[in-house]
Amino acid sequence: MTFSIGYTKRSNIDDRGDFLSASVSFPIPTSSIKSSNFEKNVFEKKSAIKNYENYKSLKTKEKSLLEAEQNRLKKELSILNKKTINFAKNSRAITSKSYGIGNSSYIELLQSELLLQKLLTRKIQIEKDIAMNTLNLKYLLGEKLDE
Repeated sequence: MTFSIGYTKRSNIDDRGDFLSASVSFPIPTSSIKSSNFEKNVFEKKSAIKNYENYKSLKTKEKSLLEAEQNRLKKELSILNKKTINFAKNSRAITSKSYGIGNSSYIELLQSELLLQKLLTRKIQIEKDIAMNTLNLKYLLGEKLDE
């Protein structure tokens, strides 16, 4: 808001004297700035809604992928624990006895031991992957990570 006062000295032609003026002014918005701000806000709102919908669908997809991977890892671990590791232990025991009586070479004994160690290492790797996958799933769902 602007206030102004003016004084004009006039020559005394019409016997009316000098001129004194006062004015008050304030700007009236006549441009489309508010309209463009409104359009911008509408666009940003629609963009935010679309981003949120994309986030929800991505979160759902990521959750289903993590759950599928978790199930696959658990099945693989179950097969390792129930069958594969037992077969490798039996194979090592048979090779060890066979080596003891002279029917197997030392290389065969080492290969059977190496196979067992690889399977045990794979078991540990799968257990680690399951734990990491569980943490990723909890993080994605917003659950506490320390439970």
